[in-house]
Order: sequence, then C-alpha cells, then structure tokens
Amino acid sequence: MLLGDVVHGQRGDDHVELRPDLDLDAAAWWLLSVLASQKFRRATAPDSDAVEARLAESTLAFLLDR
Repeated sequence: MLLGDVVHGQRGDDHVELRPDLDLDAAAWWLLSVLASQKFRRATAPDSDAVEARLAESTLAFLLDR
C-alpha cells in the first residue's frame, strides 16, 4: 500500500487529497523516517509532546499543501 492509498480518500466526512506535485515514493520514505525517529525524539527532546505536535502539524501542512 502506498502513502497515497492511505491518505487519498475519505477521512470521516472530510475529503483529503495530497498536494498534486508530491512525489509519493519520496514522501512515503520521508514519513517512514519521521516515524522511525519518534522514539529518539521522545527520549531526547526537552518537551517531546510539543515537538511531536509541531512535527505532526508540519507534516500535514507539507503533505496536503495547507
């Protein structure tokens, strides 16, 4: 399953689409890298909850071009 298969489509009542110029393969690898490094951030960041929240917000903004 590709990143586009997961994000493109229905999410509740909202229709969600990836930005049209997004390289899906590169974005999938980037997202996996972000997820794989979460344990490290949680162990080392002074306020890891705030870091994770900002990272999630930035990730959605990048993927969805918000």
